[in-house]
Amino acid sequence: MDVVALELLQRLKNEPTGYDITVLVKEDENHCLTNSETLQIKTLRSAFYPLWEQWILPQFTNLQNNSLLHCTGNTAPVWGKTPLLITIHDLIFLEENYLLKKDGGSLYQRFGNVYRSLVVPIVAGRAKHIITVSAFQRQLIIKRLNISPTKVSVVYNGADERFFETMPSKRIQSIGKKYGIDGFPYIFFLANTEPRKNTSGVLKAFALFCKQFPEYSHKLVIKGLSAEQLGKRIADCGASEYADRIHWVGYIDYADLPALYQGAAMLWFPSFSEGFGLPIVEAMAGGTPVITSNISVMPEIAGEAALYVNPLLPAEIVTQTVALLINQPLRNKIIEAGKCRAGQFTWANSIKSLLGVYERMMGNV
Repeated sequence: MDVVALELLQRLKNEPTGYDITVLVKEDENHCLTNSETLQIKTLRSAFYPLWEQWILPQFTNLQNNSLLHCTGNTAPVWGKTPLLITIHDLIFLEENYLLKKDGGSLYQRFGNVYRSLVVPIVAGRAKHIITVSAFQRQLIIKRLNISPTKVSVVYNGADERFFETMPSKRIQSIGKKYGIDGFPYIFFLANTEPRKNTSGVLKAFALFCKQFPEYSHKLVIKGLSAEQLGKRIADCGASEYADRIHWVGYIDYADLPALYQGAAMLWFPSFSEGFGLPIVEAMAGGTPVITSNISVMPEIAGEAALYVNPLLPAEIVTQTVALLINQPLRNKIIEAGKCRAGQFTWANSIKSLLGVYERMMGNV
């Protein structure tokens, strides 16, 4: 959500919108933006985030006239007189009770899910309009939150222009070396402590791939977990025999991501649930084929430009992986289709859709 907000704001900053845009931030946060003629940064005093959002933010906005408050990260104040526009990226936090799950993510994620589950149904009802990031999520919001279809618009996410640039081989090798990657190409997977990312399924699939197809020497490059978390997952999934082929990377600079995608033979993205699935588009943009789930929003975003699997079946991930490795015509077809598909999801298109929503709402303020 933070990447999406920043990408949009960076472009709104130089867009002749006709509106004065003020970005409200906590005083202790590092600012990624600077002021422009149409966009100003306003710092409000810091507090624990729920207190900041539910008290400090509406106190400030209530003093502003002829204004619209756009909250971009699923939640918003449950009170206030300023007309509210909210972006609800997904309703994943309503799918399962993470407090009761054995593997329910980190304490921070659990708290966030509880906070969202309490706040979102209220603010969705009081918002003048709702933005979401896919038609799949739009239908869920309408159904689960009992919202009128006319009140919900789709503004698709996009991939930064850098992901569409073909990286020189030397650049890819250099970035790989920066993160200790010594084998190209590799299988790339963006992990997370949340169960929906299907990290366990990926590790089981990779162990099966190594066992059944020893002629391939690809490594699995994983980001998004700590080294300790990954080590435990590897042991729990029975993949310890192949741990030397599983390469952990820590924090990745956003500017390095295009090269890391393009250094991969493929992206594995067998998630159980997503709001949009931005890594699918980012990988496709640079010519990296994608294997993803046949459920949730993934088919909407990837279209016919990916290979699909049942995320519950690691063997299917292996089958599609080998297909990409041995069938060059299929691989070429997926790569070209992916580039074309990714071209439909640009931030320029997102800004155009977003400004359309702003224009309709500001006309009623």
